[in-house]
Amino acid sequence: MFLPVSSPRGGALRAPQDPPGLLGQTVLRWLTHRATVVSAQSLTPSFRLVALRATAFGQADWANGDKVQVRATGMSFRTYTPFRLDGDTDVVHLLGYVHGAAPGAHWLSRVARGDTCDVMGPRRSVNLGGVPDSATFFGDETSIGLAAALGHAVHRHVFEANDPDEARNALGAVAPGAANAARFIGRTADDGHLAHAEALLDERAAASLHHVLSGKASSIQRLRRHLVARGAQPARIVSKVYWAPGKNGLD
Repeated sequence: MFLPVSSPRGGALRAPQDPPGLLGQTVLRWLTHRATVVSAQSLTPSFRLVALRATAFGQADWANGDKVQVRATGMSFRTYTPFRLDGDTDVVHLLGYVHGAAPGAHWLSRVARGDTCDVMGPRRSVNLGGVPDSATFFGDETSIGLAAALGHAVHRHVFEANDPDEARNALGAVAPGAANAARFIGRTADDGHLAHAEALLDERAAASLHHVLSGKASSIQRLRRHLVARGAQPARIVSKVYWAPGKNGLD
C-alpha cells in the first residue's frame, strides 16, 4: 500500500534548491539537463518511488544497469539505478532509499510532483548484458532498483536489510517476480548475518556460474572472497559498491 504523497501547492513548478556559485552553474549547464518530477510516491516509510521526465531520457541509448545522477544540493549528486524507462514518454522510474541526514536523503524525502531537478545521465554503470537467468544476486536496500532493472532475469536473490519486511515490500512493489523468490536477512551489528548470506548463496550458486554483488562495500568484499574460495570465476562476478560507512559520493 502506498503512503500519502505530498505535492507542491497549486501545482507550481519548484526549481532545484541551493544553486551553486557561478562556476558551478557553468558546469551544470555543460553536464546536466533539467528533468521534471511527474510523480513521487512513498512505498514504505523508507522507500520512495520517483518518476522523472526529460527529453534526453527518450533519446538515450539505454541499457539495464545504467545510472542517473540527480543534484541534491550545491554540486552534490545522488546516484540512482532506474528500473524502467518509458521511451514513448521520456520518463524514467527510480526507487530511492531514504536513510541518514545527507543531502540526497533530504532531497528524496521531500521531492514532489511538479519539482524540477538537474540530472546527469543516463550513463553506463553496471554491465548486466551478460547476466543469465541462472545468476545469483546479493544486495541491500540500495540495490533494489538494480534488482528490479534485472526484472525476472534472476531468480536467486539474497538481501541484507535493516528491516527485512520493509525491503521485501519495496521489492514486491517494483519487481513482484523477484520478491516472490528472494530471501531477506536482518543486519546484525557484528555482520554475523553474512554467514547466513554465504549459506544462502551456496544453495543458490549450485546451479549458477554467474553472480551479481551490490550494496555495502565490506559485504561485497566478504561474499566475493567466499564465492571465489568455492570455485567461482572472478570474471563471472559483477560487483557494484553503492555505499560504505563514512564514505560519500559512491555510486
